[in-house]
Amino acid sequence: MVVTHFHLDHVGGLFYLAALDLPVEIWGGGEVLEGTPTAAVVHRLLDSPFAPPGFVHTFGTVHDLGVGAARIGAFGVTTRVQPMHGNPTLALRVEDALGWCTDTAYDPENVDHVRGVRVLFHEACYAADETDDSGHTAAGEAARLAAEARVERLVLIHVDPEHDDDEALLAFARPHFAATEVGVDGLQVDA
Repeated sequence: MVVTHFHLDHVGGLFYLAALDLPVEIWGGGEVLEGTPTAAVVHRLLDSPFAPPGFVHTFGTVHDLGVGAARIGAFGVTTRVQPMHGNPTLALRVEDALGWCTDTAYDPENVDHVRGVRVLFHEACYAADETDDSGHTAAGEAARLAAEARVERLVLIHVDPEHDDDEALLAFARPHFAATEVGVDGLQVDA
């Protein structure tokens, strides 16, 4: 599992990984994002009093993920720091298969980072053409980035949980990038 940053809405699920009864490796950018090793941050989140004593040791290993190229299992992963959020976050590229950009305002440097990937997962917190939010992206901005990066497919993620109309997101995105859809639980993607 790769953690893009340590806000609670992105790490709350770590607790449930122990139920998989599999060795779990956690990768994160603790050092490059927060100046603290990822293992130390994970221990803070999964140790007592937030979890039973020793709970964090039910996981496999915790690794730091720096900026640039890395190998995670069978996959080549490239990362870059996205500075446009309350705390910096990691953008991910998994070979030419997919790009992952979440919790960031529109960041033109992500264009080169994800250029040519088959599927780009990009946050679209707002059903709008653009936003002045300094930490999140609108659907139109994500779609323009996808078009400029010449990706094959765009999946909008990290949408506002209070919106109930995916069509509104698509109405702002598809004029800029037709091959756009909204991510849903259970979505299967051939990348």
